Amino acid sequence: MEPLWAIANANFGKIVFGYFALWISGLIGIIAGSRHLKNHIQQHMQAELKFQTLYESSIDAVMLLDEKGFFDCNNATVRIFRCKDKAEFCSKHPADISPATQPCGTDSRTLANERIATAMEKGSCHFEWVHQTVDGIEFPADVLLSAMELNGKKVLQATVRDVSEHKQAEE
Repeated sequence: MEPLWAIANANFGKIVFGYFALWISGLIGIIAGSRHLKNHIQQHMQAELKFQTLYESSIDAVMLLDEKGFFDCNNATVRIFRCKDKAEFCSKHPADISPATQPCGTDSRTLANERIATAMEKGSCHFEWVHQTVDGIEFPADVLLSAMELNGKKVLQATVRDVSEHKQAEE
């Protein structure tokens, strides 16, 4: 055993130095990785804040809907449709924010379903529409439906611009 102990004692410094170097390398890797992750998280949070600010500061109503109906909207939507909050708006069916028929005489629900199908098929659909507030006041609107995928599910983003003032200026 003595020859083995002699070899072990002779190489002890090298072994300790090797493990220490490996430990330091791992520590440097962890620090560098955590800094990279921290920067990535900060960039992601800044991008999310930017898009949330754009979404909430828009003067146009922006709402998201799926096959069940509305599931999110911005503050302009609440204001334009005269709801008390987002929850009230999201509890509405799209037919609830339109009169029974459009100026062309077509049933709003039927025409809306056609426009939704077009947007889902082609990616978007832009049209004029008559909407109404929750208290029944009708207003002309410019509508853009944009199909997108969100969390692996196809949804529509509807952007509604009240064009009442523009229509009055034309007249």
